[in-house]
Amino acid sequence: MSFIGIASFLLFAVSAGGLVHLAWRYKNLGSALLGAISLCFGVWSVVGQGHQYLLLFVSIGAVLVFVTIKQIIRNLSSLETSLKESERMYRSIFENAEVGLTQVRLSDSKMLDANNRAAEILGYDNRQQMVADYRADKHWVRPELRGQALMEGTVRGVTRDQEVEMTRLDGTTAWLRVATTFFPEDDYLLAVALDITERRKAEEALRDSEEKYRALFNNAQVGLIRTTIDEGRAIEANAQMAALLGYDDAEDLIENFEARKAYVDLEHMKRIISQGQKMGFLESTETDFYRKDGSILQARFYTRFLPEKNEIETVLVDIGEQKQMQKSLITALDQAEQANRTKSDFLANMSHELRTPLNAILGFSQMIRDQVLGKDATIQYQEYAGFVHNSGDHLLTLINDILDLSKIEAGKAELVDVECDLAALIEDSVEFIRLSAEESGLKISVKCDLADSVITADERMIKQMLLNLMSNAVKFNKVGGRIDVSAIYHETNGLALVVADTGYGIGAEDIPKSLSKFGQVGNVLTRKEQGTGLGLPLVASMVELHGGRLDLESELDRGTVVTIWFPSWRCKPAAATPDN
Repeated sequence: MSFIGIASFLLFAVSAGGLVHLAWRYKNLGSALLGAISLCFGVWSVVGQGHQYLLLFVSIGAVLVFVTIKQIIRNLSSLETSLKESERMYRSIFENAEVGLTQVRLSDSKMLDANNRAAEILGYDNRQQMVADYRADKHWVRPELRGQALMEGTVRGVTRDQEVEMTRLDGTTAWLRVATTFFPEDDYLLAVALDITERRKAEEALRDSEEKYRALFNNAQVGLIRTTIDEGRAIEANAQMAALLGYDDAEDLIENFEARKAYVDLEHMKRIISQGQKMGFLESTETDFYRKDGSILQARFYTRFLPEKNEIETVLVDIGEQKQMQKSLITALDQAEQANRTKSDFLANMSHELRTPLNAILGFSQMIRDQVLGKDATIQYQEYAGFVHNSGDHLLTLINDILDLSKIEAGKAELVDVECDLAALIEDSVEFIRLSAEESGLKISVKCDLADSVITADERMIKQMLLNLMSNAVKFNKVGGRIDVSAIYHETNGLALVVADTGYGIGAEDIPKSLSKFGQVGNVLTRKEQGTGLGLPLVASMVELHGGRLDLESELDRGTVVTIWFPSWRCKPAAATPDN
């Protein structure tokens, strides 16, 4: 063989070997065979008629082809094993995943594959049933969302996560979070679905709870506020809290409220809050707050401390009306107790007032009946009869006072208005009391510049009012004292009938008691004269019945001035005095 032939052989051998190597690398049997054939033809062309070498080179080529084919078969077998293992692992993951997995054909929405979890989510018995019976329009509550997802998927290949509502086989709904991958070249999509029904229910329940809380918070009839522990700054407040503290609205309160400036007694509140921080809460506590305008709010509040949030939650209740009611109840109770004591005192005193004239009536009438002084003691019996008459008259006056006051209190008293001669009324009343005044060593004077003046009123009540006032002036006066009775007309204020005395007087603190029904002042009861305690209240009630009022001025040991005012329309003065 020539050198050129050997060189050509080597060149073809290298080329054929390269082809075999490439075929082996890329696991392609056809390329390997092509390389072997090329090698054989190369040998043939080189050796020409050298038959003795042909067999050698063909043998070498066959060995190379055999080795290559054997390696390819070995690699193909390994690849098949790997593919089977991958398929097994894929099926295991697919079928046992905790999320729903489905494979759907794009062209006709036919379900190609599904795992058991997907079947369970949509209410199928198993995945085979789901693959056989699934129809998209039967399960999607909002089919338009599916259409949007398909359109988006064909463009992007992968859709974003969607939360969709699906209908189960039993008609109930399930919420799913779905992520979809599209393979348009293979005409299918792969969907991963996570059942979030319970989470959606929890979120819905949370929203409902939040809405209820917000409605309760905003519409509560008590003040609600959250403040910071360290600064006392308002974080949140409702409209009622803003109203209680005098702010325009909750926003105004949150912007301007400072807890430290809101407490009337800041040091007291610091102690209470310090105690509350240790306990974590404060039970019902009462304190006063400054409103925005500086006025005082009496309130009761309940507080919960949240140190991890640096917050205090407070419920505030306005107790101003409650405090006023409690005060009124205490006052009413005191008044009731006082009235009870007064009535007891009245009954005790009335027993004396009634017994005295009754005893006189019974005693003197018995002496007359039994003729104790003999049959001829006519003058003495006449005197006794006078005592009986006076005692009966006094008793009748007492009873009339009680009955008149009771009638007025019951609202059953009726005025019998007539036109009366004012000067004559005053004179008659003074004459009726003059004798007892003189017997007590008192001087009585009358000043009435209203001659020929007429008053329209209940004549009996006018006389009774004047007699009661003058009787008190006589009973509670000092020996040598004075009683002044006057009548004055004011164009603005009306008619004033005034009874003034220089008697014992009444202390300023006892005036309300003297005007109360059955009320009697202690220093008066120590005097020689007692009374029913009905005089002044009866006069006040009668003058109020006429549309007027009673004024009482008194000072201990200096005397008393009682003025009863009548509306100007009730009096027709002959000549009015100027206002003063």
